[in-house]
Amino acid sequence: MATCLQTIADVMAGPGIDSLTVINPNTNTPIVVTPSANQLLLARMQVQQTVTFTVTLSSSIPGSFNVSLTIYQVVGSTVSSYASINLTTASTTFQKDFQSGTYIFCFHGNNTASYTGNIIGSFISVPSSAILFPVFKVGEKVKADLTIPSPPRVCSQVMFYEVTAGEVPPGVYLDELGTLRGQLPNLDCMPPDQFGYTYSPSFNWFYERSGISYPLGRQWRFKVKLSLAANPEVFIEDWFCIRVYNNWDFDRDNFIAQAPFDHETEVAEEIPPPVLEPLCEDCPEPEAKKDPVALQQICVPCDSPPETSMVTLIEIPEPLRALPPSQFTQWYAVNNETDFSKSCPEIQKFINDLKGSTIFNKLLEQNSLAPSTELTEQELFIATTYKNFLQIASTRLTNGRNPTDIDTQLFQWQFQENQANPLFSDVYSGETIPPFELEFSRHD
Repeated sequence: MATCLQTIADVMAGPGIDSLTVINPNTNTPIVVTPSANQLLLARMQVQQTVTFTVTLSSSIPGSFNVSLTIYQVVGSTVSSYASINLTTASTTFQKDFQSGTYIFCFHGNNTASYTGNIIGSFISVPSSAILFPVFKVGEKVKADLTIPSPPRVCSQVMFYEVTAGEVPPGVYLDELGTLRGQLPNLDCMPPDQFGYTYSPSFNWFYERSGISYPLGRQWRFKVKLSLAANPEVFIEDWFCIRVYNNWDFDRDNFIAQAPFDHETEVAEEIPPPVLEPLCEDCPEPEAKKDPVALQQICVPCDSPPETSMVTLIEIPEPLRALPPSQFTQWYAVNNETDFSKSCPEIQKFINDLKGSTIFNKLLEQNSLAPSTELTEQELFIATTYKNFLQIASTRLTNGRNPTDIDTQLFQWQFQENQANPLFSDVYSGETIPPFELEFSRHD
């Protein structure tokens, strides 16, 4: 006589387990076991529940009962033993907890007797009756929902968490027990997100929409899957979002001073610097102060601030993107006569673009790497990098301005820093905005 696993394998290789008789709640299901054939029945548990079974048997040999009932769990093509019981009387009642899934009941005779009988199961989580309240109207069809939701139950099984889509912030991970762990790195200088935005996560950067201020914090969306360790096919998924407004970086002290929550600050003990022996002689006595002398002529205040005259962007090839912006003039002076058209066409195009740029040639003159033509001290050229581009900006002082004036130098520094500020329009999905123009203005 074949074993239960052999009989199940034959069914799965042939008509499939869907061809087996199904054990339905509170329904008598017939059983026939012979010395040469096992009885297989199918049970599908929609939810985790407790079932009480009663098996009634009659034997061809009076008083002889020796039948093994083995329950197997089916996960895909894998069949594993779940529970077993020996039936040694004409009527046997037992109770078993089941997880949601598919199960095969195998009845196997252990002697030469033949058996007939039935099995009935009382499914605790499935009510035996339902009360419907449909509204009937003459001449109309009526549709009633017969779905009965399963009552919630406390899950005592081991559960695992995992991220299946999206991503969590850098430096953070989700462990298998559902706890987010890690430490955020410095997020002030992050690469663009999936939408191309590069704004800082600082909490005091914001934009306004319909009179409401929204912080420009970076956000990360990710999907979490929660599954049972013993039955991975039972799971639930949902999306979550983490938004970072400030990541405890250079703005920490200001953030603590303004944030409306309790906090603890670790103060490191201040260690005084060591006293060093003086290496220089004592300074001479300062000269006696002289009485101030009134100026004969009052300086006329400057009323002609410098103006931005030109900005040029030249794309940097991949091999040169790590080069600091201050070294592109020296690199060009050494390599501009080299032919890269075969070894690296991108570099050759970059050299050609530099040769054709008037403002770059002025930068070479300013750095004494090319003969000076019309360059005067009233012009200043600055090279910076913006994303994958070499950005060259020039400022020209109007007549009468001195390049050593403090306000002129501050403007040049302000102009250089402003080149890194992002320019973007506040656009939302599904909205249409009118055409707009970019207007550059001077800020003193």
